Amino acid sequence: KGYVALLGWSLNAIDAADRFDRRYIVVAPPWATDYCEANGIPHIAWDFDRLNERSYELATTLKDEGVDVAIPLFEETVEWAGAVNAVLRDNPRLLGQAMLFRDKS
Repeated sequence: KGYVALLGWSLNAIDAADRFDRRYIVVAPPWATDYCEANGIPHIAWDFDRLNERSYELATTLKDEGVDVAIPLFEETVEWAGAVNAVLRDNPRLLGQAMLFRDKS
């Protein structure tokens, strides 16, 4: 089973990852840090306000961690997941495909 990064915050998605016995890390807004630490949820605090050059920093951090794929939990994180997955999969076209998916949905 792969190691996934959940981009965004959803207790239901975190619970599902636990139930599927899937190794995961939550990339959540900074306000979720206290909850994650109190409940033993692996996480990285990240500000999703706008896509910028820091998406590469997030991608390399997750790649170094051993993450296989980033899963967006909300429309606001689709671009981030596209940028991260382009690096994780070494396929620059994934960002354009994620943007198209977001625009069509």
